[in-house]
Amino acid sequence: ASPQWVDTGENIPKNTDAVLPPDAAGQFQNSFEIYTSVASGEGVLALRRHATKGDVLGRAGDRVTTLCVAGLHALGVQNVSLRVPRIKIIAVSAGSNVFDFVSPVIAKAVLGCGGVSEIVRQVPLDSLLDKPDADAIIVLGGTGSGENDSTVNTLARKGTLDFYGLGIAPGHTAALGRLGGCPVLALPGRLDAALSVFLVVGSKLMAGLTGSRAEEKGMAVKTTKKITSTIGMEEVIYVRRVEDGVEPVGKGVFAIPKLMYAEGWILIPADSEGVAAGAAVEMRRLP
Repeated sequence: ASPQWVDTGENIPKNTDAVLPPDAAGQFQNSFEIYTSVASGEGVLALRRHATKGDVLGRAGDRVTTLCVAGLHALGVQNVSLRVPRIKIIAVSAGSNVFDFVSPVIAKAVLGCGGVSEIVRQVPLDSLLDKPDADAIIVLGGTGSGENDSTVNTLARKGTLDFYGLGIAPGHTAALGRLGGCPVLALPGRLDAALSVFLVVGSKLMAGLTGSRAEEKGMAVKTTKKITSTIGMEEVIYVRRVEDGVEPVGKGVFAIPKLMYAEGWILIPADSEGVAAGAAVEMRRLP
């Protein structure tokens, strides 16, 4: 039997309902008879309210989550102002016979940072940089020292090259510049290097474009193996979970088969020679 809803008329605030268990009340002719005494406030559901004047529903820089959207709808809020930067991803290293598997990963990372992206392939870089119709541009490939690595030279010729060569491993050949007021981040064409630079630099660029105040917090884990690093370089280490913590899936140039098993990443600061086995580190999620 389901509980009966009974209004005793005593000791119960207005606009509330009292709930009694089935064995505490019984029907007697046209009314209910209560067999159990009820203390003031016992079994009382407070009057439901969604929001009152002065409640803060959101602040500038807050991320709008699925629950935020549901709550705003419940409160009758139909329109809010959002900052969703448009990012153009140019895959210059993807020729007609090369499958581009890097740009979808960077596009997913952009989405996770609150932006939307457009991937452009097999179009001359010069023509794309003539009209930077986006809030930021990410170029994949052409940042090294090979004969076909012309991205940096093109950016310097078309706009401004602010940095070429970053203290990040993998990904030290990345570059950062501008086309007028449009920032341009040039990433290496290799998957592990491109993702590493985006995780360290691209995420900060996205935070500036979205106005986000939230800084992603990682999960505290322990390393099961010693990890060495070079002083002067921030090093991104891709890791996977094991029984007692996490272990690196590789180091330096990450082979694709090993990279596929990565479940997160940790950052070794530039002033560190690495971490010892059993050391506490912060593992962050991958796109």
